[in-house]
Amino acid sequence: MGFTDIEYAYILLFVSGLLLVEGLYHLAVDVRRGENGGRNRRMRLLAAGAAGDAALNRLRRAETDRLSAAIIRVLPVTERLIRESGLTISVRRLAAICVSLVVLALLALRFAAGLPPLPSLLGALAVGIGGPMLALTVRGRLRIAKIVLQFPEALEMMVRCLKAGHPINSAIGMIATEMPDPIGTEFGLVVDEMTYGLDLHSALVNLAVRVPNPDLRYFVVTVQIQHNTGGNLGEALGNLATVIRDRFAMKAKVKALTSQGRSSAFIIGLMPLVSAALINVVNKGYFGDVMTDPLFMPGMVVAGVLMAIGHLIIHRLVNFRI
Repeated sequence: MGFTDIEYAYILLFVSGLLLVEGLYHLAVDVRRGENGGRNRRMRLLAAGAAGDAALNRLRRAETDRLSAAIIRVLPVTERLIRESGLTISVRRLAAICVSLVVLALLALRFAAGLPPLPSLLGALAVGIGGPMLALTVRGRLRIAKIVLQFPEALEMMVRCLKAGHPINSAIGMIATEMPDPIGTEFGLVVDEMTYGLDLHSALVNLAVRVPNPDLRYFVVTVQIQHNTGGNLGEALGNLATVIRDRFAMKAKVKALTSQGRSSAFIIGLMPLVSAALINVVNKGYFGDVMTDPLFMPGMVVAGVLMAIGHLIIHRLVNFRI
């Protein structure tokens, strides 16, 4: 006795819902463990009794199952986004969440909304894959921005340790112990990698790979130059911290001076959409009379392209690279 289409839909809905709930549960647990209690995630793992190499492998995401490794070989961007976001969720579990969202969105668009198969599939892929990837991208950018904000304080702490006569390894260890997440955990990984066999330069290069930011690369280059040629590392790092703080101040000043332009861009971009919505509410047949005209869709495309060009110009006018 075969199943009908609606019965298949119910089965897919149940299985995908179960996978989605499981994946979101583990994701919520991971986020909660990463953000609550303790100085930083690495120190919490060590305080909970985890061995140093186990904490290193977990935070560095060195241990992956076969399915996760296969997904990473096909889509390496998934591993990069998870690493930059600071989560320790496996790629396999992320794939399960994406597949569940795709199935749920496909069922909703196909049966609930009544869309044709192809638009339903495209919309489901956009929701199920694009949604989690966008969430990871946003979380990763926010995390890197927070690291950049913490970095001058970390450099100043390192400078104080160097001036007190401590070596660079001890200064990095002080940051790993005393600084909160996310920079505390990142420098803690540097300490653990040096503990388990890497030299200072290789560990710092790995830090720059995990946190793709120019300030971190300047720091790595500064330490490498001092290691090869000698010099006052404390003074060089102090100057770097001063330059970073001055750039933050300049960015804040530019943001204040361009606030009117950014507000104008937001209002100008939103006005056509709000006007169209209000007109449609007042006179529901206003757009319906012209939608069948052959020039309607080309005109809308031209208007959309012109609006996009205008937004791009305004964005370039009010945003400066400092």
